[in-house]
Amino acid sequence: LNIAVSNIQAQLVMLKQNEHLLYISSTDQLSKLKNRRALQDFIILENEKLGRYRTRRKFTLQETIAFIDLDNFKYYNDTYGHETGDLLITCFAQLLKQIFRKVDFIARFGGDEFVCVLSDTSCTEGKRAAQRLYQGLEERNYFINDIEAFLHRKLEIPKVKRLGFSMGLCSNYDVEDNANLDIVLANADKALYYSKQHGKGCVSSWAEIKESVSDVEEPPCRTGRADLK
Repeated sequence: LNIAVSNIQAQLVMLKQNEHLLYISSTDQLSKLKNRRALQDFIILENEKLGRYRTRRKFTLQETIAFIDLDNFKYYNDTYGHETGDLLITCFAQLLKQIFRKVDFIARFGGDEFVCVLSDTSCTEGKRAAQRLYQGLEERNYFINDIEAFLHRKLEIPKVKRLGFSMGLCSNYDVEDNANLDIVLANADKALYYSKQHGKGCVSSWAEIKESVSDVEEPPCRTGRADLK
């Protein structure tokens, strides 16, 4: 009996260790959101699920991907230091978790970019979520109070330098292969780049911009668009 108990305890310890390793490998340590690797794994599983629904049930679930990039983030990094930038990443991540649903998959893509995979959601509903996110930022005073508490001093931040975000949206209903979220993610990224080019605080839908422009320019890189901050 003692040997059996010891074996069970050893297995429980190993199980907890494996769970901790999985958490570390799939979680962004700064924001506590899922990381880019976890996002890629999630998209693979979702592609398989969407394909099964389409084949067996003759029905395609609708999913929308929101690609988000913070506006004016570079200003805070350059003016108040990288630790303040880290604080803003943490605060914005918390706000994302408050605004979006538990069924939505939220990840920090890298730098000040975030990706949300919205289940059973259209781009129109994604825009409504963006408005709730803007409202949440305003209610939190654009995290200015958090920065002041962190720096232990009052700040005079110009209105044009308040933290904001731009967003690109794409639904799997807006692409030819609606069981391929990789394409949806790529188009959401293009829609985000379009938003950044056309002014801060914009939300663009791929379904809308692909008809209005003859050639949507490819983003120069998928993270750290310093030229567009």
